[in-house]
Amino acid sequence: MWSDKLKGKDTEHVNYNFDPKLDGDVVSTYESMSVAEKLKNHKWKFSQEAYDKKDDDDKTAEYNFDAKLDEDVIDTQDHLRTQEKKSGKWEIFKKED
Repeated sequence: MWSDKLKGKDTEHVNYNFDPKLDGDVVSTYESMSVAEKLKNHKWKFSQEAYDKKDDDDKTAEYNFDAKLDEDVIDTQDHLRTQEKKSGKWEIFKKED
């Protein structure tokens, strides 16, 4: 078990901030929303019911399961095959001991 490795070792304690400040992206989003509401003279009202109803729709996404790969992906796969012919098969997902 992973915790067995910690037994008998001095481990540092993690200090958690229980009074975190809002992330800069969140602050700027609220500021942008405030500016937009003033420009449009309209207060945005969140409706949880509208989102719940949207989730209840029986519509399923239509996927193209016959989509062609992008040219860059095809080129990359070709380069990989060429290199593997020269250097041998790559074991990308091989687990290290």
